[in-house]
Amino acid sequence: MKNDHTTNLREEADDRHDQNYRALGRIEQKVDQLAVAVGVHQYRLDDIDNDLGRTRGKGA
Repeated sequence: MKNDHTTNLREEADDRHDQNYRALGRIEQKVDQLAVAVGVHQYRLDDIDNDLGRTRGKGA
């Protein structure tokens, strides 16, 4: 961007930094939500594996 002395480059950089910081915060929240969802699903998968193991053990 060419500086025509009508803009304050420092303010623009601060604005971009703030926007990026907020975007990063939103991304971190989404990652946290996904981690919780994956953890819940992994717990359920482990339960299913355990149930399956017990069921197979009974039939053997």
